[in-house]
Parts: sequence; C-alpha cells; structure tokens
Amino acid sequence: METSDRKGRWRFGLLSAAIVTLIAVTPQLFFCFSRGSQWNGAFAQTHGDEGVYASYLNALVDGRPRRNNPYSGRDDSPEHRTAESYLSLQFISPLLISQTARLLHISTAKVFIALTAIAAFASALAVFWLLTLLIEDYRIAAVGVLVVLLASSASLVIQYLLGIDDSNNYLPFLRRYLPAAPFPILFLYCALTWRMLTVVPKRAAVVYALGAGALFGVLVFSYVYHWSFALVWTSCLAGIWLLARPEDRRPAISRLTILATCIVAALVPYLLLASRLGDTTAEVHFLAASHAPDLYRQTEILGLAILAITGLLIIRGRVPAREPTVIFTLACALTPFLVFNQQVLTGRSLQPFHYEVFIGSYLTVLAVFVTAIPGYRSLAITRPALARVLLAALAFGAILSGSAEATLMSRRQRKGSLIADEARPALLRLAAIARETADGRLDTKSVVYAPNFVVTGAVPTTAPQPVLWAQYLFVFPDVTVTEDKERLAEFLYYKGVHFNDIDRNHFDSLDGERRYYLSSLIRRGRFNPRLSVDWNPIAPEEVQGALDYYSNFVASFDRARAAHPQISFLLLASDDQVNLSNFDRWYERDQGERVGKYLLFRVRLKD
Repeated sequence: METSDRKGRWRFGLLSAAIVTLIAVTPQLFFCFSRGSQWNGAFAQTHGDEGVYASYLNALVDGRPRRNNPYSGRDDSPEHRTAESYLSLQFISPLLISQTARLLHISTAKVFIALTAIAAFASALAVFWLLTLLIEDYRIAAVGVLVVLLASSASLVIQYLLGIDDSNNYLPFLRRYLPAAPFPILFLYCALTWRMLTVVPKRAAVVYALGAGALFGVLVFSYVYHWSFALVWTSCLAGIWLLARPEDRRPAISRLTILATCIVAALVPYLLLASRLGDTTAEVHFLAASHAPDLYRQTEILGLAILAITGLLIIRGRVPAREPTVIFTLACALTPFLVFNQQVLTGRSLQPFHYEVFIGSYLTVLAVFVTAIPGYRSLAITRPALARVLLAALAFGAILSGSAEATLMSRRQRKGSLIADEARPALLRLAAIARETADGRLDTKSVVYAPNFVVTGAVPTTAPQPVLWAQYLFVFPDVTVTEDKERLAEFLYYKGVHFNDIDRNHFDSLDGERRYYLSSLIRRGRFNPRLSVDWNPIAPEEVQGALDYYSNFVASFDRARAAHPQISFLLLASDDQVNLSNFDRWYERDQGERVGKYLLFRVRLKD
C-alpha cells in the first residue's frame, strides 16, 4: 500500500513538473520554430542579465581559470593575480555546469537551452516535495506547484501591461544560470530543515540536519540572495519554534546546533573569499548606504496578510500556535520584513529587489497557499463540488499566468535573441580563429569591435576574444570605473554616436539606446531606479557633465588612445548603416570575410 501511495504521489508531482517545464521551454521552442532552417543554435534570451552569465560560463567551458573577465580577456595567472568577482565567488554552479559541458562536448548555448528544462523540472519536484510534507495532500500539492512557480511573478506581467514597470523578467527563477541552478536546492533545504525539526527519531533528525547543512553550503557558494534569505528564514523558523513549542526546546536546540555548526563552517571560508573581492565590487554592484526602512514591497504585504490571518485563526482556536506547519508559514511571512529592512541596523543595502523577484515572492506565495489550506478543507467537507472547481480554477489560472508571462516577457527579448542568432556563425568563426594560434594557446587577447550593442555583448558568450566594451564589462574587478567609462566613450566614438542635439533638461525624451549610453557615461546603472535604494532622477547637471566629458574625450582622441586597447577584429552586419569614419581614421581593414549576414574584418592600427 505504501509503495502504491508513493507512486501516486509522484505521479501528481511529475505531472505538475511536466506542465511547468513545457511552459518554461516555450520561448526557446517558439524561437527555434520562428527561425526554422535559419536557426544557428543560439539560446533564446529571456532575461537581460543572462549574457554576463553565459559569457562567464563560456570562459570556463574554454578552460579558463575561475577568476576571469570574458569581456576584457584578463585572466588570473601567477604573473597577474586578479581579485575575486561577484561571479567567481559564486562558483559551484558554473564550475559544475562547465565541467559537464566539457565532458559532453556541448556549447554554452546548448547548456543554457538544456538548463531551462532541467531547472524547471527540478524546481517543480522540489516545491512538490516541500508541499507534500506541509499539507500531506498530493493533489493539492501538485496545484500548489503551479501556483508557486507560475503565478508568483504574475504582478510583473500586470505591471508591464500597465506600463508601471519596465521589467524584462520571465519566470524569474529560470534566469540562467543564476538563480536557476541553485533554485531547487533552496526548497530542498527548507524541506530538510523542516523535517529535521519534525521527525521523531534522533538519528533521522541528525541525518536531515547534516543534509540541510550540506545544501546550505552549496547555496553559500552559489547565490548570495539565496543563502542570505535562507539564513534569515532559518533564524525566524528557529526562533518561532522555540517560543511556540517550549516542551520541544531541548531536542530542537540540539538539532539546530548541528545545522548552525554546518552554517558557520560554510560561511567562514566564504567570508574569507569575499574579503578578496575587488575594490570596485561594492560600487559596481550599487551597494548603497541607507538606514531607511523598506516596508511596502509586495512580499511584505503578503507576509503581513499571513501574519494577520494566522494570528486571527490562533486567537479563535482554529489552528494551534504550536502546529509545525503554522510555524513554517509564520517564518516565511516574517522573513521578508527582515531581509528588506536589515539596512536599518547595518546601514548597507545591496539591490534588495533581488530578494523579492528571485526568491521572496515564491516562498511567500507558498506560505499563502499553505495558509489557505484549512479553509479549503473546510469547504471540501461542506461543498465538495465547489472545492474541486475552485482547485481546478486555481490550477488553470496559474497555467494561464505562466503562459502569458512566457509569451509577453520573452517577446521583449526576441529582437536581441534574433540579432545574436544571426551573428552566431561569425562568432563561431571567431572562436575557430582563436584556436588557430601558432603556439596552440587560446587567443584571449585579440580585441573585437562590434558596433552593435547586442552583438558586442554576445561575442564572449561564444568566442574567447575580448571586446572593446560591453554592457557588463565593469562588473569585473580588473576593469576600473574610469577605464570602463573611457572604453564606452571609445566605443561610441568609433560608432559615430553624437549628443549634439541633446537638451540637458529633456533627457527622458532621448531614444532608449542613446539614453542608456548617456546615463552610463554619468554612472553605470544610473538609468535603473531598481538597482539602488538611494536612487534619484538624473539631474540636468549630471547630463551636462556627461556631455562635457564625451565632448572632451572626442576632441582629445589620438593614436595613443586608439591603441589602448588595440583592435584586431571588426564585426559588422552586411546591411548595417553605421558610420565608421572615425574608426577608419585610425584603423585599416582587410577585404573582410563574409560569414552568414556578417562581415568579419581583420584590422590593424595605422602608422
């Protein structure tokens, strides 16, 4: 009977996982179908930041060291030591993925395509297991999987349709490879921690505690927002548990001590490694100094609703305060308030929206779902037909929400994916050239200039050559903020970009591309209010400062500036109308090699 019951349980879990996976891979399937025989193997980009993760992963697949900059070509070596970066610190996921790719001889693009399906399927099963532990109903848990993974970010679609937010996130938990790779691990950690506290046999509790501790160690070296959220959630769970269940304090403390020991053991080497981060890391990741409270995020509002409803049910005697499931939901509800307001004490805030988008919304919606289960069960007793209709409607609504999100959000990225796919044959040609060196070493020094914003960012996702400038060049510590600004100005100068027609008082009237360029000349990330809690609208004085800087840069440009860095390749679409007269003033091209719809020129600096 138990075996049959277990098979039935996982049958529901597998069904929900299959639905989530199908919706997850829809953008890629649609992209491949729309390209038809012209598809060159590029992955459909569905999140704006995936380019930097693909570039870093591609460098690891090429066998480059953990501390590398795929945009500048500067790798860590005995002669030139480089500091830790945000990506090199979170090394477990990319190292495991890259080693698998090398073993199977598959490209970074194929890895990203496969990772979407794997992460979606694994996440669904992890959420399903956690829900079955909490509510002990496989059918309801299967619906819960759909609600948690497909409907948690529905507000992003609504805000996008209403023009409130310009977010380009599609099913945020699937952004590759972060947070997609460690996302299911966080839910497994929650499940093991909960089992650690609820299981009766001491030996089993120790096993669960050690398992949870091991998974926390994986999270620590995988994604900072996951492990820090897990740490706060564990603290909330432990505190509420010890207060609500005084009779269980002794065994709970012994079990929590084992987990705490594992947590400290993981955090000590992490903090040691973090102390070696580059000097510019805090600035380029927009670490803000602020003590202001942050109390109006959606996850906090949901958390407040959970706390109020649960408190009311406890007062009326509908649910016992010592019930483990109640304690779990209370911990999930309380955690967002702490992670979004830790800066009240610490005075430091690091892009807190990541907590809401990439994990907070999912655990909070899960807690809302679990909180509603007693009401649903009461309805199922009094009006079973209505309860079944309600459950079916909830599942259908979640599927509809996820499908809409996959459709609407991925369409925003389709133009960029199309450009990258059309350029891919030329990028593969660059990768082949990089392996044709006389000494047999991979060429990571010959700089590529591609005037197209999308193409220059796509080069390192496929080829090992560095680029003059790219959107994420500055996130690596070997490039100073000053150098990044100079390389951006040089990129714009070669492209023939000018800002002569700009009124500093009407910055918002610029087209999107030039607005991004000019705001980046002010300060990287200055255009995006979500990146920092102390963001203010761009002032006319800042615009004027950027205009003066660029004007002086162009006026003083000389051969010495053109040689740093020295360009080796020019990559240009055959139908591109960009004015390269400034580039041709300093560099001369060969006849060029046509690869697909792109022209690849070898260039050299004029004497």
